[in-house]
Amino acid sequence: MKKNLAKLLTLTLIIINTFSFNVFAENNDKIIKDEEFFRAIKSYILNNYEGEISEEELIEGAVDGMFEKLDKHSYYMPVDESTQFIEKTSGEFFGIGASIGVRDDQLKILKVIENTPAQKAGLLKDDIILQIDGQDIVDAKKIDKHIEKIRGEKGTIVTLGILRGTNKIDISITRDKIEINPVTKKIIANHIGYLKIEDFNKNVSKNINEAIETLEKQSVKKLVLDLRSNPGGSLSEVILVAQNFIDKGTIVSVNYSDGTKKTIKSYGAKKFDDVVVLINNGSASASEILAGAIQDTNSGLLVGKKSYGKGTVQELKKFKNDESLKLTIGRYYLPSGRSINDTGLVPDYDIDRFKDEDIVKDNLSIDTKSDIIINEVGLEVVRLQNMLEALGYQIADGSGMYNESTKNAVSSFQTAHALNSTGIANIDTTKKILTSYAELMRKEEFDEQLKKAIELLNK
Repeated sequence: MKKNLAKLLTLTLIIINTFSFNVFAENNDKIIKDEEFFRAIKSYILNNYEGEISEEELIEGAVDGMFEKLDKHSYYMPVDESTQFIEKTSGEFFGIGASIGVRDDQLKILKVIENTPAQKAGLLKDDIILQIDGQDIVDAKKIDKHIEKIRGEKGTIVTLGILRGTNKIDISITRDKIEINPVTKKIIANHIGYLKIEDFNKNVSKNINEAIETLEKQSVKKLVLDLRSNPGGSLSEVILVAQNFIDKGTIVSVNYSDGTKKTIKSYGAKKFDDVVVLINNGSASASEILAGAIQDTNSGLLVGKKSYGKGTVQELKKFKNDESLKLTIGRYYLPSGRSINDTGLVPDYDIDRFKDEDIVKDNLSIDTKSDIIINEVGLEVVRLQNMLEALGYQIADGSGMYNESTKNAVSSFQTAHALNSTGIANIDTTKKILTSYAELMRKEEFDEQLKKAIELLNK
């Protein structure tokens, strides 16, 4: 009896809902899914939905649904995300001029940009931030929130409580406009120049020209151009940069969604006799345009790993409410006519960054959420031993066996880094070993791709 009653109630509900929904259609006419249809659905939900939902939430959901039907590079950005994206592409923001990161669960100054409020106020690399305007840093990992507090309007002041060595000091900094320079320059082995471009923001062409001028004054004729992990950026900026690396001719062609086509050429001249470009799977979009044009015009060689494969062009539209959208409006083609969308650039020399790439990546995956204890056996011990040996500590124990020699190595590391010397790889010790190892691996001597580039340029 109860089962029959339940079936009857369910059927009644279905019939009622179906009947109510049919109000939208008259005389069995075919439903056209247009704006009127959307408004009717929205109105029906707002008037009948049992839960709490606002009209704004429904519209936001509908907009998100539209973009879900498009490619992965087209999306709608709320205010926070839009602001961050525009700051990144513009290459400027209002703040103090310091790069901040989390190291050993502490908020640390990783870099102080020259001629910025941070430098003028006396902030130093490796300073640890304990407070922001008198408020303690409780969870350093919430870095976005901390950065938001440090940034602010031009002319306003932020006070940072700093730990420097064993001294605690307060540093007050007046915020100002900060321009991000994405270009790093230096001279490496045998008078070879090195330029790294982090991304193609609106400052890159100006900074790359200044860097090249400096290298030219030092008679540099050969260059390593590092585009690894460069996610791209401004199309107009990469075209300006390309003038320095490609002789007169096509850099890229763009086919737009409205049917128009545009071929963009170089009117410059190569500034270097020989160029090797470093790429990896993080090299995308604008960086692939530059690297691909260099490869297609025989202006240089590519070394590294296959690039990401983003061969489309997006347009940014900002709205009055500071939200924005990014929409794919075209597809680009390299000088040879090829598209690398979803395929990427294949380097002339396929080289891993590290000599033992798999081992390095495995070491970096060590568990930092639990202690590794004496007499333990297993892969975590192997990773610990590998990193300690790379850092210069000798271990005689068998691989994966946490015995006396491993304990002594851990103890020596702890002493060298002002940690409690117990010989046990507790969480803090393991994190510090991991950080030290990662910093070591970033050095040139372990960069096999850079070594190959230098070898090719020395031929």
